[in-house]
Amino acid sequence: MMSLRYTTLLATIVLGACAQTSQRPDAALKLPPSYREVCAVTFGTAATAPLDTWWTGFADATFQRVMDHALADNLGLAQARARVSQANAIAQAAGARLMPQVQVRASGADVSQSLLDPIPRLASGISGFERQFTQSQVGAGLFWDADLSGGLAAGRDAARDDAAASEAALQAARIGLAAETAQSYLRMRTAQGRLSVAQQQEAVQRRLQDLVTKRVERGVAARRELALASAALEAVLAGMPTLRAELDAELARLDVLMGSAPGTYRTELELEAPLPEPPRIADAQGPVALLRRRPDIMAAELRLAASHSRLAMAQSEYYPKLSLSALLGWSSSVGGRLLTGDALMHDVSAGIRWRIFDFGRVDAEVANARGHEAEALAAYRAAVYSAAAEVETAFSALLQEELRQRTLERQLAHLQSARDSMNKAYNEGAASLLDVLDIDRQVLATKDQHWLARLGKARATVVSFRALGGGWQHPDPRPPAATAAVPSNATCASHAQAHEEQTQGHPKLFLPPRGAEPVLPVSGGTHQKQKPDAKAL
Repeated sequence: MMSLRYTTLLATIVLGACAQTSQRPDAALKLPPSYREVCAVTFGTAATAPLDTWWTGFADATFQRVMDHALADNLGLAQARARVSQANAIAQAAGARLMPQVQVRASGADVSQSLLDPIPRLASGISGFERQFTQSQVGAGLFWDADLSGGLAAGRDAARDDAAASEAALQAARIGLAAETAQSYLRMRTAQGRLSVAQQQEAVQRRLQDLVTKRVERGVAARRELALASAALEAVLAGMPTLRAELDAELARLDVLMGSAPGTYRTELELEAPLPEPPRIADAQGPVALLRRRPDIMAAELRLAASHSRLAMAQSEYYPKLSLSALLGWSSSVGGRLLTGDALMHDVSAGIRWRIFDFGRVDAEVANARGHEAEALAAYRAAVYSAAAEVETAFSALLQEELRQRTLERQLAHLQSARDSMNKAYNEGAASLLDVLDIDRQVLATKDQHWLARLGKARATVVSFRALGGGWQHPDPRPPAATAAVPSNATCASHAQAHEEQTQGHPKLFLPPRGAEPVLPVSGGTHQKQKPDAKAL
């Protein structure tokens, strides 16, 4: 009868362990097969750059050194690395709880009993009573939680997923740092270029002021023209302090990003250099590829897996816990007889703990864990959709900045020709000074906008690389689960021409060249469901 009871109890514990297996939630992701503005990736003749080290495609040695310093010495990355070490230590401790705990103890004491205490006082009248003696003990103890309900294993899995999520967060921080450093460097070079344009315009305005001064001295021009020329010069000079302040701010920001005090690398960086031309993106697969390319998505998926394991931990409290313990050692108060058979002692025991009258609290703990899992699932889906939207936005900005730069280049060429003609007409007395000043103002403004357009294109390229998860070495060499066909350059050229004509006020229905695949926005169609599985990462 007793054997039947023990068998029933053991069966209950084993069935409790089996009951912990539950289905992971399905993220039910719906992603289009390709990006709408994928032409922004392939359009142009610039060299391509790999995603892992996209900054090398800018072909700028100084930029490369800045990136190397930032990725090696940035203090924000140092903090992220420390967090990874902490998470790994927690995961190691969680795994150790599944193993038996063995402790070895040894002690010795020289005891003198008080004869005023009740027990020594009564025992003092017994023959053989020793008031003073030496007590020695040595032995080993073992304790093991059998974890038949799976709670400790689930805790270990959750800690491992948290550690992996910390590693993914470190790589996400690396990607963000690379993009932030690149944008700061590009803003610094742009500020230098805009300041150079302003200085060139200052020289033009000073020559014009000298010319007007001579014309006033000869009596062929009124003094109001000299006042207008001087005011135009002051307007150019007034814009320079803002550009210098912007340049100083970016130089200081770059020093901090490289893990140094402001001013450390200023001497090297403040040497004027051209704004590097951005490369093209070598690989722009569809949104599905982001699931294994973006470390922030990987981190969100791992947090979802950790929350599922913690749900299993909470559910394990419905079932009994079995623990085993054993003790083997020697204890003696007689000198010289510690390691003898008479001093040997041992103890083997088993215990069961079951929160059978605490199920209300267990229910609350399980409900709380389910809520955390639902939150992690929503966060994962939001991370995926936000990442896809970031790529779409970056590609659109890249294409539009390219069109803007080309438009400004044409506008600048027209203005330069008009200014040459206007200056010649003014010298011949066929044009007024107001006409000259107006064309000079337009040239300065257009040059400044052209620099900003070049910066916008370069920054959009950086944002595109970041959105695609570029800037780190993926540990899994397997190809993505799904890829998207990238249209040909001819197709993208026609697409860009259609956009360009629309910006010029001539709408045109885009038709790709014969034999080329059309580039159309994805709407409807067949969507793929991607089920998150952190174990596959």
